[in-house]
Amino acid sequence: MSSVTVIGTGVMGSALARALAGAGHQVTVWNRTRSRAEPLAEAGVTVADHLLDAVRGSDPVIMCVSNQAAAAELLADSALSDLLRGRTLVQMTTGTPADGRRNAAWAQPLGIGYVDAAILAYPREIGTPDAEIFYCGPAGAPETAPGLEPLLSALGTVHFVGADAGGASVVDAALIAFFYGAMAGFVQCLNLASAEGVPIPDLLALSGPFFSRFIANAVHETGERVAERRYDQPQSSLDTHLGGIDLLVLGSSREAGIDTGVVTAIRDAFARAVAGGHGAEDIAILADPP
Repeated sequence: MSSVTVIGTGVMGSALARALAGAGHQVTVWNRTRSRAEPLAEAGVTVADHLLDAVRGSDPVIMCVSNQAAAAELLADSALSDLLRGRTLVQMTTGTPADGRRNAAWAQPLGIGYVDAAILAYPREIGTPDAEIFYCGPAGAPETAPGLEPLLSALGTVHFVGADAGGASVVDAALIAFFYGAMAGFVQCLNLASAEGVPIPDLLALSGPFFSRFIANAVHETGERVAERRYDQPQSSLDTHLGGIDLLVLGSSREAGIDTGVVTAIRDAFARAVAGGHGAEDIAILADPP
């Protein structure tokens, strides 16, 4: 078991601290507003009055604050950076790949073992296998820090994604982009059904195979095609897809009087590819890497 500090006890930081304490680790927390951290004492967590006191006895130190600017403000304190020398700092504050790489470059000459991590989960999922934790950086490699993965496993299902300190954010951003695109499409689905009088529970009851089989298969096949750059012999060409969008999705949405902004943006992407001479190719051509 480890002595670990969590800096930041918002909704996510508190969930991290509770899961670590529940796994038997000695957890100390600090929050700029102490009252927000005090409920964690009931979970066996030590609440420190001062940041340096919270960090002094712990390794690793996990930071999960509101944003990268708040994190940078705390880490600008030379007393804190001196105290972190020779320890592992796991940065779980949401950031871009550039943030992770910049933070790693800052930490290296100071002798701080920097690990960047991304959380793909809601706070309620922390501590369960449904929480996906991606971490990266040279200080996080299993051969360099063999105890880190077991500790992070108290938070969810963990994945080391390489020495590049921007890697975790790359994976996080890519998957979240998929999530938002999928949810935008799902909202269009619900709006169209509702506008035409189809009860949402009835729609959901009918949609199970579509989500579990059709979408899953389409994602898998499209990913394979993009990896292989294989766009010929499609089951459904871009020309066919564009016709379906225009007639079925865009046309039905207009008839129902609902917003068509999302559908129009998708339609325009398909239309550009068709205009570029790719009408006979597979939908995977839309993701063709440079």
